[in-house]
Amino acid sequence: MTHRRSFLRKVIYVAVMAGLLLPIYWLARPSVSDAGGEGDPGGVLAQLRDRYQLGQASLGEIDPAGETIKLSLLGMRGIAANVLWTKAADFQKRKDWDGVSATLEQIAKVQPNFVSVWVYQAWNLSYNCAAEFDDCRERYQWVIKGINYLKEGIRHNSREPSLQYDIGKTCAMKIGRADETKLYRKLFQDDNDFHGSTPPADRDNWRVGRKWFLEAERLVDHEGAVFRGVSPLIYRSSAPLSLLYYAVAKENDGVFGEAARRAWRAGADDWDRYGTIDIPVIDKIIRLGEKEVLDERVRQLRAELDATQPDLRDKLSAAKRARLSAEQRKALDTPPNRRTPQQKALAAQGEAILRVGDAELARQVPLVRRKRAQELSGQIAETEETIATIQKNRDAVGWYHWKWRAQWEQEDETLHARVEIYAGDQAFTDARVVPARAAYDRGLASWRKVLDRHPYLVVERATSSELMEIVNRYKEILSKREEKLPPNFILNDVVKANADAK
Repeated sequence: MTHRRSFLRKVIYVAVMAGLLLPIYWLARPSVSDAGGEGDPGGVLAQLRDRYQLGQASLGEIDPAGETIKLSLLGMRGIAANVLWTKAADFQKRKDWDGVSATLEQIAKVQPNFVSVWVYQAWNLSYNCAAEFDDCRERYQWVIKGINYLKEGIRHNSREPSLQYDIGKTCAMKIGRADETKLYRKLFQDDNDFHGSTPPADRDNWRVGRKWFLEAERLVDHEGAVFRGVSPLIYRSSAPLSLLYYAVAKENDGVFGEAARRAWRAGADDWDRYGTIDIPVIDKIIRLGEKEVLDERVRQLRAELDATQPDLRDKLSAAKRARLSAEQRKALDTPPNRRTPQQKALAAQGEAILRVGDAELARQVPLVRRKRAQELSGQIAETEETIATIQKNRDAVGWYHWKWRAQWEQEDETLHARVEIYAGDQAFTDARVVPARAAYDRGLASWRKVLDRHPYLVVERATSSELMEIVNRYKEILSKREEKLPPNFILNDVVKANADAK
């Protein structure tokens, strides 16, 4: 009897297992396609992988060696990856650079689709490992190793724009803004192994970086890829900024005249293009270049609102003024440049009280026109909220600085100032103090003309700081002749603005 029950249990087990094969087949059947692209689409999981492009073939190239390693680990890839990361860190600590390189290759095979591996380790190679070498050329080679590591990552993750973006960032920012940038840029332009058949004219690190930034944007715009970790405001600013920094770099290299003007013009055009791009911000879409258009729209809407009941805003303001204290009225009646500190505070209080809000005015409009007035008030509030969002995002990317700079850098006075200051620096480097001072005097005179045309540059932080660096180098030139800045120094306002800002 016992043997019979045991036999029946075995039969039931086999029957259940056989029954489970049907849903497993329905769920997990692999897809099969013939040479013509037709065939069995596979089970539910295979179809979902195809629909959402989750299969390895959709993510990037399939590495047979990597797939073999993953199978041999029997589901313990996470443990193996942690061990390898620890080994890589240990090799780096011991300055075993061959061990670091070999271990990173192993990590890539174990976790080819873990994008953070590629991003972090590429940064580690280009920044941390490179910094360990004294020879600038060796440091450069490790920067390139980081870039090549990202390129390998793209082979396995062709729809990850963050990898293209990081290549662009390393080419542009690491090579273009490092302490060794002058030599790095030269090594980069002469690097035939990296550039291959790319013409020398297209090898500038800023322009190469821009191509990678644009490729990241293309994946998002045309391939449906999702950019994780960097906001659209920032990653879409990188391509135009690369052209603007390219113009700066060319002048630092001693390229002036029409070539410099063309570089700035190209940067200005690309910055304007950036201003037309849709930027998603929380619950709305903005365009950085539309603030002035929206300012005009607010002006028109407010004029229409005021027209619903002419003079109402003035009457409401007058009624509020009657409720001000005598001290507040006196402060408001005093010209701003003659107000005491206490009067300035009182005037600010008074102005806040006198302000008539659009919603407040709409509530006082006669009933027959009140509905329209409230609609206009709502439109004004909504538009002003968008303007405030645009302004905040403009400030985050230095919109005005680059917008204005790309214009005044093209002017003849600016170009002449750059030429003379560069010539003065070259002369001073060669210990030719007299020619250096003469060139600086001419350059500072041209800068004076630029500042007179654009007075805001005196207090605009980035430009004022750059001018102060020029002033400090001029002081150094004068010190070689045992001279100091004269009391009527031509850029005294810049010196004062920098002193006030500290």
